[in-house]
Amino acid sequence: MKFKVMVDWGKCEGSEICVNVCPTFVFEIREIIVEGKVRKVSYVVNEDECIGCFGCTITCPNDAITVVPRDFGKVKKIKQTTLA
Repeated sequence: MKFKVMVDWGKCEGSEICVNVCPTFVFEIREIIVEGKVRKVSYVVNEDECIGCFGCTITCPNDAITVVPRDFGKVKKIKQTTLA
């Protein structure tokens, strides 16, 4: 199953947690211009390597990452969840 990985740069603060937690190196931190300012954000560089573990969505402190299964008709979006 393949996944679409999206980062909301308006929410992302570049904490690098997703970079460190991802077992398949989907993310890297880059400097980009967001709303006229240079910011460090998480950037998806290896989307095809995503295995759907959702570690990035669970650990992102700003709820900035969304992972969408491409080939799973019953689930349309999976967003960050809170672990008990």
